Amino acid sequence: MSVTIKVASVAPVLAARWAGDGLDPQLARTLQDINDASFYLSFFPLAVLLAAFAIVAIRFGAPLPRWLGWMSAVVAVALLVDGFAGTLYPRDFGPSFLLFLLWTLAASIVLMRRAGVSHSAVSNAAVTPP
Repeated sequence: MSVTIKVASVAPVLAARWAGDGLDPQLARTLQDINDASFYLSFFPLAVLLAAFAIVAIRFGAPLPRWLGWMSAVVAVALLVDGFAGTLYPRDFGPSFLLFLLWTLAASIVLMRRAGVSHSAVSNAAVTPP
């Protein structure tokens, strides 16, 4: 959903650029603002993704480390706060997105390291519902 929001936000910017000089400057700025706001709107689906990951990793201890679950919970909250703040008060930088990229790197490393390990060798593979 996050990617869909960003891809859909390109249409107003392309319309403004293709219209050229014949477009009202206020309308051109509004179309650019739509693109800028979509960056922060795309944080909300990412926050839902990380919150779901946090629940699975922390509560059920699936073959994922709990520290990665806690990290995803923190980044999910940061994405929500930054998403609301950036949507209400547009700016050029979203620091929580850098945290999301760091989480993506950490999750990728963990999953790649566990790719060759059999499920019986993973210490917390047994998931017991509460």
